[in-house]
Amino acid sequence: MYTVYYRPLVDIMGGTIFITSRSIMAKIVKPDELGQVMAIYSIVDSLVPAVFGPLYTVIYKNTVDTLPGAYSLIGSTLAIPATMIYFWMYKDSKLSQKIDDKSVEIENTKL
Repeated sequence: MYTVYYRPLVDIMGGTIFITSRSIMAKIVKPDELGQVMAIYSIVDSLVPAVFGPLYTVIYKNTVDTLPGAYSLIGSTLAIPATMIYFWMYKDSKLSQKIDDKSVEIENTKL
């Protein structure tokens, strides 16, 4: 019963994660590979509702009498790997930015 109340707190970044992950991905990927990566990302992004909508419906129908918030628990559990990938991409983006800044600094000292 309490999952109804704390699920929004767990999923507060659900809507913005797609936008920020695309931005970070655009910084990580080489420019000549960006179109391919974004195409794959868009395909996965469009397939997620087609897969998880019916999955959540089946889970809810089978657990409504025992644990009505089971779909929320499963959704939150499935969000953990996505969150870990997001933080990895963020860390990689910051690392590549530091490398780029350092290479620009080296080029400026040569001039």
